[in-house]
Formats: sequence, C-alpha cells, structure tokens
Amino acid sequence: MGLGLLPDAAGREYDMQKQYADPPFYPQSLYNSLGEAYLDAKSPVLAAQAFEKALELTRNDIFAFSGLVRAYAALGEKAKAEDDMAGLLFVASNADAGLKILERAKATGITATLGSLSRSRSIVARTCSIWGRSARTACVNCTRLGRTRTNGIG
Repeated sequence: MGLGLLPDAAGREYDMQKQYADPPFYPQSLYNSLGEAYLDAKSPVLAAQAFEKALELTRNDIFAFSGLVRAYAALGEKAKAEDDMAGLLFVASNADAGLKILERAKATGITATLGSLSRSRSIVARTCSIWGRSARTACVNCTRLGRTRTNGIG
C-alpha cells in the first residue's frame, strides 16, 4: 500500500517544488525515495523514470545519478548507465572517500571518466548558466570541462 501512495505524493511534491526556486525545502526529492522503492521492487524502468524526475527538480543530484546508474545497469542499458556514472563522478569529485551512495553505483561494475561526460555536460551547463552568472571567476564546473565562462560570459 505504501508504494501505491508514494507516486501520488511525489507528483504533488514535484508540482509544489516547480513553484519555487532551487534548492528545495526538503533535503531530498520524494522521487529519489520512489526510485529506490522501485529498485527494491525490481522495477528498474519505473525507477529510472523516478530518478529522471528527481534530476528535473534538483540539478546534479548525487542520489538521482546513483539511482540512474543502478537502474540503467539493471536494464542492461550500458551507455546510459555510463553517462550517468560520469555525471555522478563529476558531482562527487570533491566528496569524501567511501561515500555509500557512490559505492552503491560503483558496485554495478559500470565505469566512466570525467572525460566521458555527454548528457551530463548539458546538466552541468544548465547549472553554470544559473550559478555561474554571478561568479566573478571561472565557474569550477566550467574549468573542469575546459571552458572559460566568467560572469555569465563564455
């Protein structure tokens, strides 16, 4: 019964969060919880959909990227899993060693490098267009990708 109520709650939260600016009031999107529940229920297609929605709400969400790696790996969609692993590695590049959410994704056997960012590049670019505009120096994300964006120009 709980899993039946979670999609409705996640949808309501999504609608509410779309009405105010990032970051959300809640530390985690319910779509991440829904995605984890779908993974536990062996429904990776539904899990991937939930994690994609979580990324719409919170750009570069480490939990959503980890969930997408695990969902796409379970579906055998290696290219998508690798792309999301690259995004996860990028987001977690300054994280503490042994971060469990990162280790769970790595346990799938999916590998990637920061240089293999493709879909994740557009996610990073969206973040930079928002946060990078007020930067007085080159955005850290852009610097890692070899861009020279400063003050929203570049």
